[in-house]
Amino acid sequence: MLKLIAIDVDGTLLDSEHQLSDENKKWIRFVVSQGATLALASGRPLHGLFDVYEQLELKEGNHYLVGFNGAQIADAKSHALIYEQTHSIELSKQILRYLEQFDISVILSKGSELYVQDPNAYMLDVESSTNKMDVVVVDNLADFIDYRPNKILISGEPVKLKSLQNQIEEPYRDIVDFVPSSPHFLEIIVKDCNKGTSIAKLQEILKLEQSEVMAIGDNYNDLTMIEYAGVGVAMGNAYPDIQAKANFVTLNNDENGVAYALKHHFKPEIKCIAVDMDGTFLNREGDYNRFDFLKHYETMKAKGIHFVVASGNQYYQLRSFFDGIADDISFVAENGALVIDQGQKLFSTQFPEAGIERVYDYLEKHPKLKSVVCTEHMAYVLEDENFKNIISRYCHKLDTIDDFKNVPYTPIKININFPDHETSERVNGLNAILGDDLVAVSSGHGTLDIIVKGYNKAHGLSLLAEKYGFTSDQILAFGDGGNDKEMLQYAKYSYAMDNATSDVKAVARFMAPSNDEDGVNQILEFYL
Repeated sequence: MLKLIAIDVDGTLLDSEHQLSDENKKWIRFVVSQGATLALASGRPLHGLFDVYEQLELKEGNHYLVGFNGAQIADAKSHALIYEQTHSIELSKQILRYLEQFDISVILSKGSELYVQDPNAYMLDVESSTNKMDVVVVDNLADFIDYRPNKILISGEPVKLKSLQNQIEEPYRDIVDFVPSSPHFLEIIVKDCNKGTSIAKLQEILKLEQSEVMAIGDNYNDLTMIEYAGVGVAMGNAYPDIQAKANFVTLNNDENGVAYALKHHFKPEIKCIAVDMDGTFLNREGDYNRFDFLKHYETMKAKGIHFVVASGNQYYQLRSFFDGIADDISFVAENGALVIDQGQKLFSTQFPEAGIERVYDYLEKHPKLKSVVCTEHMAYVLEDENFKNIISRYCHKLDTIDDFKNVPYTPIKININFPDHETSERVNGLNAILGDDLVAVSSGHGTLDIIVKGYNKAHGLSLLAEKYGFTSDQILAFGDGGNDKEMLQYAKYSYAMDNATSDVKAVARFMAPSNDEDGVNQILEFYL
């Protein structure tokens, strides 16, 4: 598995307008969520990488910035320097005096400042604006320098710079390294200090294997890390000889080449997609974006992905949302008490007799509570027309009865309604008296469900996994309430909605936009 991802910035991560695309950002955040460490590796000064890193909005893990083509490594969050290579002051002065004879521009940097002799130095405005650094003009760079620089940057018109390159390098090529970072720039860096050696240093710090490293770049200053990495990726806009050294050639930087490469190497093999309904798949109006979902469903079918509706609601109510495809998909209904696969019952559970008595005794002691007894074929409420009208939204097969003890079928689930602020207390109270066979779980909106212990949404998914031969590592699941927790813990790719309760967010691996933002469809777009 790839655990360290080193990505060049200009010409690689950023497009030709130096912008970070949403697609690249999305895929970087995904691989980070999978446990990978990111290193932005650039010829830029560290100061020029801070803003790029902030745009990624990474909330997980510890990541790194590699500046000056490997001469500096810093912690991406704290900016604390971890590793550094510099030229001596004496050598720097010597090189700077030698360069004075050529019709080129020379730029030095330190902290947030760029130092030049010529305020009109070639590409100075680009270097300053790109890295958000101030320009300081000095009389003579060789006289001025009193610190050890990480690199000396030469800029010039591409044709002129190329024609002078051999002459510039000749006296010093055994002492320092000269690396073209673009047609406009030639960089002088410490001998054998490059992106490849810096990535090897990070690999050592992180105690990783070389095979666990991926590097993505487009130019000659990226070649050392592309060759070093277990998976070296060249951009579609890279020079042909760089592409020839890579393990994989991706799209260009204006076509989200970074995202394409990450998708190729990280995209999980999803075989099952499971969604809760209320508060997750459905918006607050009780509906969903049918056009986008049906588009995604066609993709699922083409890829052999099973779609599962996993809800606390009645099966007959759930299938009403999926006209035309209800008999092609699976339903884990009644919080796992009933599993219907392609129109056929796969599993159902029933309350033990002793458990039924305990629940009915509890309801008799609390006559003001509004409850629903759910069986495999019908749901029952006491004779209260207003409450029946409310519950009919969730139970399409619903009847009234004078006494729950007269329900003609064995319950598979019992739903109890409370004021929302009492739910947690009521769940705990009920679980203290239900015994070993039953368990109460919050199902959201001030309701709780009593189900047979162990037969929850996760169990229902496991039955489908066994039938169709997929594993929990191939399940993508979405939820928002307490009755989704086991399912989200079971599925490797589990998403809590932004509107989910804090305990649900704590067990899910990822976050999705809220149900009112069509969060499920947004995430499906990403995976499919």
